[in-house]
Amino acid sequence: SESEFNELSEDKNIKNIEKDNILVASKYKSLEKNNSNNIKYWSYDSINMHKDMKSVSNKKIKVAIIDSGINALKGIKVKKQIDLVPGIDDESSFFTDITGHGDGVAGVIASGENGAMQGICPDVVEIYSIKVLDENNSTPVSRVIEAINIARDEKVNIINMSFGMDQYSETLHETVRKANEEGILLISAAGNDCEKTKYPAAFDEVISVGAT
Repeated sequence: SESEFNELSEDKNIKNIEKDNILVASKYKSLEKNNSNNIKYWSYDSINMHKDMKSVSNKKIKVAIIDSGINALKGIKVKKQIDLVPGIDDESSFFTDITGHGDGVAGVIASGENGAMQGICPDVVEIYSIKVLDENNSTPVSRVIEAINIARDEKVNIINMSFGMDQYSETLHETVRKANEEGILLISAAGNDCEKTKYPAAFDEVISVGAT
């Protein structure tokens, strides 16, 4: 309320007050409907990577996928599952992704040979699934901030966020800045609106990725 806002504004310990806006997942075209004859290596073809190429690393790369969760039966090895969506305490850990959005993102990165589509680097990455998107593929900013801070605590190397919103958030930006300063590579979807790049992809500290 206005009175609560005025009261909080007088507190010198509070840096910023803002609306907890909603971010929405960037939708993608189902690969099953793709006309390509080589769905198995769609991920490879999209970045001009030959299927015989192998990712080489002396250590595991820790990737946090902040999304709608990852189902355990998709042939994707998940190092850690973290659910931040309220009301899912009794949900089976095998079926955390209700919408399939997180499965799609994780599949491109780390699906193994037995999956419908070959991921880019399943043997190199350790996946940290942090569920923030609900059954409508949406999430408040505060939940994303919590997820980024968890990823920072887990000392991940990369954070992927395939969602966005039009509104700028200083609090979200500050959290992104801190992650960037710690050496974390942040990647986010530009969004499905050609007129404007969504946040957090629009932040200077984030690599903005459009569809290929």
